[in-house]
Amino acid sequence: MGLDDYHRQLILGILDLIASQTRTRLIFVSHLSEEWPACINQKLEFVSIGETTHSLIQHDL
Repeated sequence: MGLDDYHRQLILGILDLIASQTRTRLIFVSHLSEEWPACINQKLEFVSIGETTHSLIQHDL
């Protein structure tokens, strides 16, 4: 169970404020891309290659 819509938006806004007002770097983990803070400008994606191997792909947003 996660946050309700109001508190989810509040947290995302706080993260954007922290990113814009400080030199803090954020690592944000989510399974849902529509829930990313606006300040996120890169994405790391794990892609399966076979049953036991994964590749890491970096995307600029």
